[in-house]
Parts: sequence; structure tokens; C-alpha cells
Amino acid sequence: MKIKLTSEQIEEAKQLESTLRQLEEHQLSVRLPALNAAVASAEEAYLAEPNADRFAALKDIAFERELLLLMPRVPTMVDHAFKRFHATEIQPFFRPILERAVKVAERAAEKVSKEEYARIEQVTGHPAGPHIRSKAIDAAQEPIGEIQFLLSCIGDDATIASLDNFFAAFFEWATAS
Repeated sequence: MKIKLTSEQIEEAKQLESTLRQLEEHQLSVRLPALNAAVASAEEAYLAEPNADRFAALKDIAFERELLLLMPRVPTMVDHAFKRFHATEIQPFFRPILERAVKVAERAAEKVSKEEYARIEQVTGHPAGPHIRSKAIDAAQEPIGEIQFLLSCIGDDATIASLDNFFAAFFEWATAS
């Protein structure tokens, strides 16, 4: 048995993903190697075809790089913004949903296990218990592992990259029938 998410929950999850994408863009835009590459590209474009637009683009990106060199706190602020977003938005929204889903999956797996143990005992005449493995029990346990994986993705050590993977897996899990 699986929990149903409301359309509002799906929409809120999509909004949280959108915010994460913005933070990811912010993070990438303040990395010095990326800015150095962007300056080099703008320089090449200007040298290949000097015009006002390319010169303006070169000045803008060069200014952005120089500003980052003068204000090295900016990347740290972006990282702090991500950590705050993660702690105040991501975890409070997803953790209760996923913890409830684990409980539902555990109850369903327990029911399947009891039925399977009873069936095995009836067929073999020997008591069956947790030491017995079967395809039905393994299949019933699988959703628990999937949901626990999702929970681990939003743990305290989450990064923008790990949450990127989380959203893809979450939406796949949430929309699977």
C-alpha cells in the first residue's frame, strides 16, 4: 500500500525544486573557475567580432569576476542560504511525508510476511519466521528501502547535487502506481 500525495503537495514539491534550481544557479555563478571560463569565452567572442554588445557582455562578466574576488563571502552566503533552505523548507516538508510512507510500507510488508509465513508453514508443516526468505517478502520489503533512500537524500549532510538526485527519485516514487 502506498500513500497518496495531494495535488497541493506535488505542487509544493515542484516549487521547492524550483527554488533549489535557483540556489544551484547562484552557487554555480559564484564559482571562480566558472567565471574565469566565462570571461575567457567573452574575450574570445569580442576579439572575434568586436561590437558594443560583446564588449558590454565582456565588461559585465569581468566585473562580476572582479567583484567576487573583492567579496569572497558571496559563495559562503550562497552555501548558508542553501543550508537554511534545506533545514527550514526541504526537511520539514519531505521528512513527514516519507516517514509516514515508511510506516505504511512497513505495515504492508509485515502483513505480507505474516501471510507468507502462514502459507509456508501450511505447505511445509514447519514453523516459518524471519529466517525464511521469499520473493513475496522481498517484494514487500523493497518499497521500504526505496523510501529510506529518499530519506537519506534529505539528511543533514545533503548538498544541492544530492537534492537534485532526490527530486528526480521523489517524483518518480510519488507518481508511480
